[in-house]
Amino acid sequence: MFLSPRSRAQPAATPRVPSETPARSPRASQRRAALLAAAPEEARSAARALLRKAKGAHKSQSLALAACAWPHLAPADRAALMERAGADCGRLVDSLSADAATVCRMAVVDILGARPASVSPAPLLALIADHDAAVRAAASAMLLRLADALTPADPAWLGFDAALAHAANAFDRHRNRVAIDAVARLADRPGPAVKAWLRDDSQPGHLALRALLRRDRAAGSRSRAAGLLALPSFTAAALDRLLQPDTPEEHERCLSGWPALALRPRAAAALAKVAPAQAGALLPHSAEVARFVEDARIGHARLAAIIRLPPEARVAALAPRLADPAPRVRAAAVHALSGSPLSAPVRGLLMDFAFDPDDAVAASAAAALAAEPNSAVRALARSRHPRVRDLGATTANAADALANPVAARAQFERQPEAVIRCFRAGIESGSPAAQLAAMRAALRLGLGDAVEIELLGAAATRADMRVPATAASS
Repeated sequence: MFLSPRSRAQPAATPRVPSETPARSPRASQRRAALLAAAPEEARSAARALLRKAKGAHKSQSLALAACAWPHLAPADRAALMERAGADCGRLVDSLSADAATVCRMAVVDILGARPASVSPAPLLALIADHDAAVRAAASAMLLRLADALTPADPAWLGFDAALAHAANAFDRHRNRVAIDAVARLADRPGPAVKAWLRDDSQPGHLALRALLRRDRAAGSRSRAAGLLALPSFTAAALDRLLQPDTPEEHERCLSGWPALALRPRAAAALAKVAPAQAGALLPHSAEVARFVEDARIGHARLAAIIRLPPEARVAALAPRLADPAPRVRAAAVHALSGSPLSAPVRGLLMDFAFDPDDAVAASAAAALAAEPNSAVRALARSRHPRVRDLGATTANAADALANPVAARAQFERQPEAVIRCFRAGIESGSPAAQLAAMRAALRLGLGDAVEIELLGAAATRADMRVPATAASS
């Protein structure tokens, strides 16, 4: 049995055996027995009569008796019973939970499934350990349904969160995996109590949750795995789940939450550790992405920026976003490309984005190209956007400054900051030939101090020994 927060010190018992039905008057006991044995129509009629008389001092007893006919009540009658209970619905649920009659405990499952605001869902956690198999099955199914459906906006949210965390805390005593399954279903939106349980690495239930996480293929399981990435206790299991093939619907649901997830440093760091050969498995097929909602398409681009893809694979994943109708999605694709080394495929795709009809997207792509100046950016002179044309001209002139000492000096007098930026980019991230050209040009202009940090980095390289030799000579 799952203990309520008020009885933590008591031992847990499994399975749960209801206590004897509380003492009643002989007449009430007779009416209860008659209702339990009555034919459906008779039980329904008697329950309706009890609901009409459920007032004053006899209200609670009348409602409890009416609940004995629960299997035979129409939806309207059940709703009327809960409405008549009102603020006393919690007391009714407690009474029915302890009733020896199976139909009464089954009624609790349905009542709690209706999520009345005044009732704690804690009794449901006790019923998943009930001695009756039908009650256990119904309570377990309802618990998982509530875990899927409840959100922080629901009045029952905090009560459900606290009761579920308490059940998870007692896992080493009851070993009921339904509670762990329910916790897993809240992993992408845990309440404060469940969140504290997830962060407590000493919890015995974590082992069960990791095992469940790896094999879970239920709807939403990919999103739940992504939600646990940032927690060290679950990182490996979450990655194992995310590397498994999935349906387009699972990918879309998961990627819709990726814009927020990408802001979590630990989650991003875990994804960045996936080997390039495996990283592609984290992404859906490019043809599927076009049919996703906008947030999921943005999430796809941000995920492509985080994981370690070869440049060609990153370009292949992001190239279809050129035709995306949403500027936010195209901007996310440019951002993902901006963090890559400017290989020929990456540079080519950025050049295409630099001619985007949206000014902000085009300017972002042009700025990425300017990070490693190349005379090919002169093509941006054809852009419809003035700031892209200006940036293209500045970048092209800076690129000329690397190759021509006279042009370098003239350009430095006009735009010193652009030239220094060009030299820094060339020394820091260019090919050995570009690094040598940038270092020599900077030294000719007496700009060694301005690029000192980049020169120190170049001095440590071993790809081409001319690079550290030139850096050291400065």
